Amino acid sequence: MTLRSPAFVLAAAALGCSAPPAPVQDAGTPPAQDAGPLPTSYTGQPMLPPPAHGLQFNMGPFEVPAGGEVLMCQYGQMPPGPALEVVKYQVNMTGGSHHFVAVDSDVTAPPQAGMFDCSSQGEIFANAVGLALATQDQQDGITFPDGLAVHVPGGEVLLLQSHFFNLDPSGAAHTAYVTLNMETAVDPSAIVDHVGYIGFQNANIDVPAHGTQTISMDCIAQQPYRILGLAGHFHEHGTLFDVQQIPLGADAGSDVFQTTQWDHPQPAYFLPPSAPLAVNAGDDIRFSCSYDNTTDQPLYEGGSALTNEMCILFGYYYPSFWSSPLLCF
Repeated sequence: MTLRSPAFVLAAAALGCSAPPAPVQDAGTPPAQDAGPLPTSYTGQPMLPPPAHGLQFNMGPFEVPAGGEVLMCQYGQMPPGPALEVVKYQVNMTGGSHHFVAVDSDVTAPPQAGMFDCSSQGEIFANAVGLALATQDQQDGITFPDGLAVHVPGGEVLLLQSHFFNLDPSGAAHTAYVTLNMETAVDPSAIVDHVGYIGFQNANIDVPAHGTQTISMDCIAQQPYRILGLAGHFHEHGTLFDVQQIPLGADAGSDVFQTTQWDHPQPAYFLPPSAPLAVNAGDDIRFSCSYDNTTDQPLYEGGSALTNEMCILFGYYYPSFWSSPLLCF
C-alpha cells in the first residue's frame, strides 16, 4: 500500500505557543462521568440523562452474537438554524464496544432513516468531511476549557457508527446500546476559539504469522497548535501504542501518551488545571504501534477487531475550524 507523505492538513489561524513537553500519560484520567457502573447488555433505558442544553442521540438496541462482532450505523441531523457550539461530549455504551465514531458529512439530509448494518458498505464514508468524535471506552467524555467549543453548523448531518464484539466466555449474546450527549453553549458569544479533531493513521501493517512488528509515523506540525486530548487505537494483537513529541531540531523527544490496552484504552487529557500540550511549528508528533501475531495468518490493516489490525491516533486540538480536521497519513 502506498501512503501519502506524512503532512498536516491544517487551516487554522497561526497562534504562537510554547511549553515544555507534558509528562507521559499512561491512559490518562478521564473526566468525571454522570453514570455509575455500566451494564454489559441494554437495560431498556438510555445510557445517560439528556443534557440540560443540547442534544442526545441513541443507537440501539441491537444484538451482538457470542463470538461475533457487529458494525451498525445511523444518521443524525442537527436542528436547522444557527450553528451550535458544543462545549461537552459524553458517550456511554454497553460492554463490548470497540469503537464509536460520529462523522460529519457534506450531505444535506440523512440518506436513509433508522439504524442499519454497515459492515459491508465500503462507501459508507464517501460523504465524510471530518470527524466530530471517536472513542472506544465504555464511558468517555470531554468538557472543553472555558471559551472553547466544537463548531457545528445548523442542519449538519452526522453519520454515527458503532462497532461491538462479544467475547463473553459464557456464550451468551449481548444487547448493545449507545447514548451520545452533545452539550451546547448557553451563550455562544462566549466562545473565542474552536476545537478540531486529530486523525493520524498508519496503514502500513504487515505482521507475519507468529511474528512481531513495530511501525512508526512522523507528523510534522506546519503551524503551532495545542492538544487537549489523545487516544490510541489498535486491535487485539497490539501490545504498545506510544506517542512522542520531538521538538524541531532535536534528536529525541518525550513520551506524551502510552497504552498497552487494545479493547478499552483510556484517553489522555490535557485539561485544566493542567495546561494543554503545546505543539510548535516544526515539532514532530511520532506515533508507533507494536504488534504480536499469535495466529497462523499474517495481519494487515482492516476493520475487524479480531482478524485485522489498525494504528490510529485520535484527539482534540485548537485553534481550528469545523471543516478542518488535523490529518496525517
